[in-house]
Amino acid sequence: MLGDLDSGLPGPLFVATGGLHGNEPAGLEAIERVFRALASGAVPFRGRVVGVAGNLGALGKGVRFLDRDLNRRWFPRELSDLVHRPDAHTGAEDSEQRELAEFYARLLREHPGTAVFLDLHTTSADAPPFVAFADDPENLRHGRSLPIPNILGLAEVLDGPMLSYFHDLGHACIVVEGGRHTDPGSADRLESAFWLLLQSAGCIDGARLPDRERHRRRLRDAARGAPRLVEIRYRHGISAADEFRMDSGFRSFQPVAKGDRLAQDRSGPIFAPLTGVLLMPLYQGQGEDGFFLARTVGRLHLGALLLLRRMRAERLLPLHPAVARHDRAPDAFVVDLRRAGKWTVGLLHLLGYRRIRPEGERFLFSRRASLPE
Repeated sequence: MLGDLDSGLPGPLFVATGGLHGNEPAGLEAIERVFRALASGAVPFRGRVVGVAGNLGALGKGVRFLDRDLNRRWFPRELSDLVHRPDAHTGAEDSEQRELAEFYARLLREHPGTAVFLDLHTTSADAPPFVAFADDPENLRHGRSLPIPNILGLAEVLDGPMLSYFHDLGHACIVVEGGRHTDPGSADRLESAFWLLLQSAGCIDGARLPDRERHRRRLRDAARGAPRLVEIRYRHGISAADEFRMDSGFRSFQPVAKGDRLAQDRSGPIFAPLTGVLLMPLYQGQGEDGFFLARTVGRLHLGALLLLRRMRAERLLPLHPAVARHDRAPDAFVVDLRRAGKWTVGLLHLLGYRRIRPEGERFLFSRRASLPE
């Protein structure tokens, strides 16, 4: 643990984690800076703020992970198995995840109610800072408080990231990427995001946050030229057996056209399957995500998203002849894509139904439960 400060005043539980990937130490530095300022009394706050170091074993070796990615497999059943059958799990990340899960569970028991989880990261390629979250209006509110690109849909295409686990428990969970691993400015940007999210969560009064405008300016300047809001349209998943190698020179938010060569693996060259912006091209030896492709979302799209969510427009979806409610999952829809049309899929995405999986000849669209207001 990097710090645990309780103000004694009513307020949320705010938990910041850094180093979940061991080659990303900038988040730890950012957390330590914030805790030094809070502990000194320089910045009055409310609630309880906790700082956590993630993968200690991998941090000690400066690698992403030792046996497996610690930011994957955050599924309730697997975590219960880790805790109750510890002898069956002997990998380095199994032990790390067990300790983290037990620690987080204890925090939530001690501080009932909605918490805010912040997960701090950096990337292997050049990138401006950006923020990602499970698709939900409350998470979006926190994300929009930062003057950097907001990413929709990332949580829905990853296999069990920590942010999805806490969101499904009913808590806000925000991921901030500060820039390249080796960029000394990444820790500065993560620190600024931490301060501004403490304000968004209600832990800090913005009027009493020293250098608030400097923090906003630092993030805004670093993200200059990048789109304000994008949504993930494609993930290129990989395994070690693929021998994946990203072509050199790419950076996050770089525009690419359908058919552009991006990488290669043991099967040959890999081309962009669609036109959009490139996110998180992989330039490190470990990882399960070769790259992502996203599309820019404009203000009208964002306005429509928020309006449709408030109207609960999903109640009208079963009126479409190609859409039906799932008989065992009331907040999921079974869709016949042959009859639905592209606009129907776009509407489902606007309403947060981004999880897609085959179900016979049709497809099941589901979303995460909304956070309590």
